[in-house]
Amino acid sequence: MVMTELPHLYGEGLNYGHQEQEEIDEIFEQNVPPDEESPLLFNRHLSMEQHEKKNLRNSLYQKLFFAMVLVPWVFFCFSYTPIPIEEAQEGMLDIGGGVSLWYRTWGNRRSGVPVLFVHGGPGNAIEDYHNGNKKIFDRNKFFVIEMDQRGTGKSLPSVRVDSKNMEYYKDISIEQMSNDFEKVREELDIDRWLVFGGSWGSTLSLDYGMRFPDSCIAIILRGVFLNSKSEYADTYFQSSHEGSKRQLEHFTTWYNVAAEYAKNMGEAPLQPNDESGRILRIYERMIQQGDPKAIWNWMAFENNLIEDDSSKYLDPHTIDKHVMPEAQSVAFFETHLFNQGAFEAPLNLLEKVNKLKGLHTWVCQGSRDKVCPSRYAHALVDAFKASDVEYTARFIDSGHLQSEPIMEKCLQNSLDDFLNTYN
Repeated sequence: MVMTELPHLYGEGLNYGHQEQEEIDEIFEQNVPPDEESPLLFNRHLSMEQHEKKNLRNSLYQKLFFAMVLVPWVFFCFSYTPIPIEEAQEGMLDIGGGVSLWYRTWGNRRSGVPVLFVHGGPGNAIEDYHNGNKKIFDRNKFFVIEMDQRGTGKSLPSVRVDSKNMEYYKDISIEQMSNDFEKVREELDIDRWLVFGGSWGSTLSLDYGMRFPDSCIAIILRGVFLNSKSEYADTYFQSSHEGSKRQLEHFTTWYNVAAEYAKNMGEAPLQPNDESGRILRIYERMIQQGDPKAIWNWMAFENNLIEDDSSKYLDPHTIDKHVMPEAQSVAFFETHLFNQGAFEAPLNLLEKVNKLKGLHTWVCQGSRDKVCPSRYAHALVDAFKASDVEYTARFIDSGHLQSEPIMEKCLQNSLDDFLNTYN
């Protein structure tokens, strides 16, 4: 008997003899429903119905799989949007001793380069930058971590909120602060990150890089500050300001507050060019006692030294209640940490730059920077050369602030260099 195979329209083919095939075709032509009196076709119908149900079930499974797995995966891969700075995600890390660190993240968490932004001060906070970092970091290329250093800004307890919180930080050290960065890195499960800091942030960036080089990809610095005795003299000696009438007036007002306190306490007269750091210690004492005049004059002197725009000067004789919380924090942390780093436990960063071998460091230094004079950036570069540390230094016509256009451009160029080097 000749065997004929039906087409595989509904699954597997079934084999019938020639006579049985003709019977099936005849019944189809008559449009007669299958029943048990036509067993061949009835069996065939059952077979086709079973295959249809099976195929329908498989189709439903496929659609369900696509809806539950493939669609979300495709959506994640092709529609991920880096987070803008205005929608930054905030976090709080408890580090013990009643102290918690506030941080926020924004940018490209999925494929951006992690970058730690180290703010200045000490005593300033991320809010003082007014989201200016969105001009510096491309949110598509970087995953930015901004953190308020312990005791500042939104980190708790905050000296900005209450002067009584100074009690928590009377033993604060630069080593502690570098360790804080490492704790945040571990909390966020980041292998290594780019470290980016200016002014006091450059001090901490260097110190952190020296303590934890394996946690860093590279370092970018602005307005180099080494926290040394000679930098203390450049800022807090009368002789350093005698070339400018305006600066000398600011210094004299600031100096007289400490000199009057020493006189009232029956202490030896304070010298305007004292090399021992005594004026720092006197101010630190007054500030920790909550003296508003001392707090405000410390803030006004530094602000007026930084600012080139006289309309932004602070009046040392009139306290601005809106600026006072920031002044309280800056004055407390600066007097304590500057005294510590220059006199009590000298950092000597230039003597330890060999620990940065393997970490390329970029430097942006303004030639008009009065707070962090360029000669210290030059000294750092000389130390890099002596220790074979890779670096790129740009000395530019700019002042101290990150927000100055020429400085912004220098930092952006350094970030582009970094991406070209490490991508």
